[in-house]
Amino acid sequence: MEREDLWKEFDKNIDLYKFYLEIVLKTSIFIFGITGAIVSYYFSNASKPLVELSLCLPLIMNAGFAYLCFKGASFADILDRDHDILSEELGTRIAFTFSPLHEVLRLFVVLYALVSISLGVILVTDIV
Repeated sequence: MEREDLWKEFDKNIDLYKFYLEIVLKTSIFIFGITGAIVSYYFSNASKPLVELSLCLPLIMNAGFAYLCFKGASFADILDRDHDILSEELGTRIAFTFSPLHEVLRLFVVLYALVSISLGVILVTDIV
């Protein structure tokens, strides 16, 4: 590849990284907001019949996003490695790394999994 094409790819990778990080953070805010609202509704109306079923949606959402973040973390590693290789080809010293995306995804895997497990425990103990 020509040097100009490498720089275009370099810029594209940086834009892609920023986009992924932004999407992960915005999605997490949305998921935790929905989860908080439904859990708040559940605890304020715990005496009503079948209200525990309202916990199914946040449980499924959090479990699903835990899985997506888990799978996305491996993709973030690939993006980071590609960035390192491209930086070497361009002869630049890496002033930054793409590893924060991987770390944020791993953090959200843990958080989503903990929320899912907690909601599952609440759901099972109320049904039984």
